[in-house]
Amino acid sequence: MISARDIVFVLVLPALWSLLMLCVSLFARRGAAAWAAAAVLGAYATAHVGLFGWPTWPPSPGRHGVVFAGVVGLVGGAAIGVMRGGWPVWLVRVGCAAVGLGLVGWKRFAVEREWTLSEAASWPAMALSVAMMWWLLDGLSRRRAGGDRPDLAANDAPARPERVGAWGVASAVIGMSAAFVVIVGAAMGEGQSLGALAVALLAGAGVAVFGVRAELGAMGTGAAVMIASAMWWSVVMWAELPWWMAAGFGVAPLAACVGEAPIVRGWAPWARALMRVAAVSAVMAAVGGPSAVRELMTHSSEYGM
Repeated sequence: MISARDIVFVLVLPALWSLLMLCVSLFARRGAAAWAAAAVLGAYATAHVGLFGWPTWPPSPGRHGVVFAGVVGLVGGAAIGVMRGGWPVWLVRVGCAAVGLGLVGWKRFAVEREWTLSEAASWPAMALSVAMMWWLLDGLSRRRAGGDRPDLAANDAPARPERVGAWGVASAVIGMSAAFVVIVGAAMGEGQSLGALAVALLAGAGVAVFGVRAELGAMGTGAAVMIASAMWWSVVMWAELPWWMAAGFGVAPLAACVGEAPIVRGWAPWARALMRVAAVSAVMAAVGGPSAVRELMTHSSEYGM
């Protein structure tokens, strides 16, 4: 049962914090994306403290490592923001993914030693999906000056806000994954915290719709990707979410590339953003929908509904 306290920490405070940081970014002549990063990490941290209490170090249980994974993503995004692209950028993304997931699973591996062969084998798949999601959102939030395609390699090009693209895609994939975590993984708290992050990202998308300079940027992208993926990995290890579903969440944003199709590129920016979000949502539904439907039908039969 969701209480009034949950509503405050999961919906109200994350949205207000996100909006506050984005409003502050309006008065920043430079570094607007840094305020977006503060909006992402601060909104999630607010929900985490309200639901689970202050994170402990070393993180125990694993979900406390999610906050620190967000910090890893923020630092990695800052490093990517000053790099010139190429394989070093991918090395940073994959390295951050490995460290972030490790902060969640270290206790089970190093202390309890209960890792199964499937979990050990799924670690690289999760890390790769995280890097791919990071790559795409970086491309949507950092675009070539005067160009109309995502800048997926040259991070030294001048940044131009995509308005809704990166915010909307990230909010869609994290919001839908929150529902699947609750239904399939039976992890209410983890689903609520993911929902808080989705709400914060949705607030950013709403602000960007009106032309406000709200750029997710490399730091915000890194924080959002690492928070979401670390929580997915936490639910895989400590609940009942299949690892392939969590990896699918990370790969699903690649469907946003439909926005670069010739027939779509001439559309208005808001229409392209909606197309991106719709494509990602369709893939997410294909990844988690069947399992969610089975779980709902099972619960309905158990309770005679």
